[in-house]
Amino acid sequence: MTPSYRNALAVLVANEAAAEVSFLYALHERDRFDAAAFWELFDAMAVIAAAPPRQRAAARRAAAFVHRAILMHVIHHLSPHDGSRIRRCPGRRLQAYLDRLDWVFVPVTDGTRGYGPAPDVDDGLRRPQPRRTRTARRTAPRTRLPTSTA
Repeated sequence: MTPSYRNALAVLVANEAAAEVSFLYALHERDRFDAAAFWELFDAMAVIAAAPPRQRAAARRAAAFVHRAILMHVIHHLSPHDGSRIRRCPGRRLQAYLDRLDWVFVPVTDGTRGYGPAPDVDDGLRRPQPRRTRTARRTAPRTRLPTSTA
């Protein structure tokens, strides 16, 4: 197992347990679609899906659970008979997000050959830009101009 595979597996396990930093936690406990957590899960599953089938066999049960849980939350959100709602739900782009999930979850849950990295398709999905910190906004260090004493 490479370190990146171990990290990907840790992200999947965190989602299975609905750990506080995971996409499934945001969806289940906070009723919120967290785009950054979505992309973290997607990237982790892309690493797992690209691994050889024997290596990713240990992730199959966790992947099936997480994929099913995400789909169930979306179904409950869309049902007019259920009071569950997802804030920041991607609306018209929801299908594109679900397609992306299928791209990385199905090879793992089915035990088929991995798809590898997602294709470069124009489905309208954009990764959120990381927030800039105060120090990152500065382009040059601040300097004081000398003051004249005359």
